[in-house]
Amino acid sequence: MAVRRACATGGTACHRLTRFRYGGCAERVDSRICATASRARVGRGPQYRYRISLGRGTHRAVRRPGGNVTGLSSQTPDAAGKKLEVLRQVVPDLRQLATLADVGNPYVATDLGHINEAARTFGIEVTSFEIRRGEELDSVFEALKQRTDALYVLPVPLLFANRVRINTLALVARLPTLHGVREYVEAGGLMSYGPNWPSMWRRAADLVDKILRGAKPAEIPVEQPTEFDLVINLPTAKKLGLTIPDKLLALANAVIE
Repeated sequence: MAVRRACATGGTACHRLTRFRYGGCAERVDSRICATASRARVGRGPQYRYRISLGRGTHRAVRRPGGNVTGLSSQTPDAAGKKLEVLRQVVPDLRQLATLADVGNPYVATDLGHINEAARTFGIEVTSFEIRRGEELDSVFEALKQRTDALYVLPVPLLFANRVRINTLALVARLPTLHGVREYVEAGGLMSYGPNWPSMWRRAADLVDKILRGAKPAEIPVEQPTEFDLVINLPTAKKLGLTIPDKLLALANAVIE
């Protein structure tokens, strides 16, 4: 089996990967795994037989996706509530939460909606801060540091590419940070809670195998994540003067010491 890989980071990542999917791959392919939002249009023509979409979008028909798309979605409404529950254990007086998102990414609306809905149940006020370029981070942090108790950083390419800078600025502002993927925490963030991506990639491979053996993508239900990881950075907590409860440490899948 021949595998071709392509990747992109930064604010225009979604658009560059879209060009690759629909115009930048001349040879015939049997299946595609795209780590992008599943609501993107599906390529047509003989070179695109099936596509598996492993991404953050929500399929309109989860049980029977239709067309030539199926896959996995990392967006689960319940996860937003769990993220805030975890954060409140470390920041018990949390009343103001800031969210940092890439305004140029069309797929953040669902994530923000889930966070806002969960925040209302806890009586937390959410203020959104949006950027288009990494150069805007300094001014954004200057604006938010006096207005929030903690910061939730959406896991999108532009912010992922600037995760070290984001965590450095958060530490200077003495802001606890919550993330959706562990790489942010490995780069100095306080904690993350989100799907276990290695397990999702393994499930994506299983779906590819099913399709190459003759299964129809339209009849394969879109899967939701079943494994979630909690990652905590103890040195960052110490720098922020925060104490991580023993019960939370016991639940963590990984603790950076």
